[in-house]
Amino acid sequence: MLNGLAAVTPPQFRRTDSRPIVSSTPMNSPPPSLTRHFLSGDAAARYLRGRPFVHPVIVERIQRITERERFGAVLDVGCGTGQSSRAVAAVATEVIGVDLSAEMLGFARREGPIPYLRGRAEALPVASGAFELVTTGLAFHWFDQPRFLAESHRVLKPGGWLAIYNTAFGGRVRDCPAVEPWIRGTYLVRYPSPPRRAAAASVSAGIDAAGFEVVASDAFSHPVPLSATQLVEFLMSQSNITAAIEAGPEGPDEIAAGLESALRERMGSTTGEVEFQSTVQVLRREFANVAG
Repeated sequence: MLNGLAAVTPPQFRRTDSRPIVSSTPMNSPPPSLTRHFLSGDAAARYLRGRPFVHPVIVERIQRITERERFGAVLDVGCGTGQSSRAVAAVATEVIGVDLSAEMLGFARREGPIPYLRGRAEALPVASGAFELVTTGLAFHWFDQPRFLAESHRVLKPGGWLAIYNTAFGGRVRDCPAVEPWIRGTYLVRYPSPPRRAAAASVSAGIDAAGFEVVASDAFSHPVPLSATQLVEFLMSQSNITAAIEAGPEGPDEIAAGLESALRERMGSTTGEVEFQSTVQVLRREFANVAG
């Protein structure tokens, strides 16, 4: 629980000056926000089952852009079931994951010793100036972005890094050309994406006001081998399907059966090279604090 973790901070997650990394930032007075589609236990379970582990590729890009092989303390915001936290933990001295969904965090905690906190991106439950890197993957578009950027500035050390990244499936499966037109012309028409904000930070999102500069942005594609069944599990983990289930009348089993039939018709029993498109944006916090 948030209060318990805030009250007792493990020794390995204390700063050298004895101030704890974890704080007791309250979760009341939430900011205006979009509908959150991953708070339920069923949605979290589909997310855990369906998301491929692509995060190490992203972490490599962050290392390349920052020219850093390793980082000190890292805060992973919107950590979900913990994939992103586990990936960045391979190149960090210590990692804390934060997510709004208690159900997501329940799955994350089963996977290893990384500490996870329940909290909002706009009111992070950690101390100021405690982190060298803040990461957020596949989540920035759900945040109140100016408030998140201000919080990231608060929790980062002067000169610290903020990495915002996203990964999407545009419909292309190598050697299965019939999949992409079905994705674009049928699947996304029947199950449109719910409203969301921009996937990258901008001046309108408050970069300048928050005290950040853009270091670099990178976009690239990378294939992930998936069978038709595995691709169905991925699609079932997406926000558009979660929104459709929440709205009804179709249930998850009915939707999954329809997707399975359509993809097997187009992919057969082969494992296809499913092409994911990723973007990485790295910002750097100014070295001097903004005058308040």
